[in-house]
Amino acid sequence: MRQISQIGSHAGFTILELVLAMSLAGMVLTAVYSTFSVSVDTQRRVARVASKTQAWRFFSERLRSDVKNLLVEEQTLYGDQNTLTLKLAQAGEVRYELRNTAGSKQIRRIVSTGEDESGVETVIFEGVEKLSFRYFNEGKWLNKSEEGLPRAVECIVHGAEGEQRLVVSLEVDHAEN
Repeated sequence: MRQISQIGSHAGFTILELVLAMSLAGMVLTAVYSTFSVSVDTQRRVARVASKTQAWRFFSERLRSDVKNLLVEEQTLYGDQNTLTLKLAQAGEVRYELRNTAGSKQIRRIVSTGEDESGVETVIFEGVEKLSFRYFNEGKWLNKSEEGLPRAVECIVHGAEGEQRLVVSLEVDHAEN
């Protein structure tokens, strides 16, 4: 029987093989981490956009609903560039305005009834830089609504991502008597 010598055989890995394996593992881990990081950033961005879209939708639907419930009298809607006030059939008086609270500007909806002068405030939209209103009356856009009901109200919200506009038409008979 012949014996095989173990002197010439190698057991284990060489240093070169270990360095190469660690380099490949490092590259794979780097790729996995960067993919995860991009995924998390994208998810945060999508959540932020969805939140702003939801807030805009809530604000626009609330304003449309308030305009729809407007009392149809001579002076039930009045305002200037910064504030819109509506007299509603059920809720009393509703005012929309921009408030600076703790360094953050918010669109607030203030509902006041005859008994409660201070009103109940609700934050409608946060992260707003500027809010302005315009009123369409007598064929032109005005910065103030003083006499009668305008045909439409335009609300412009300026934020970090740009501006958004909402035009709400008043669905009342504007016929001259």
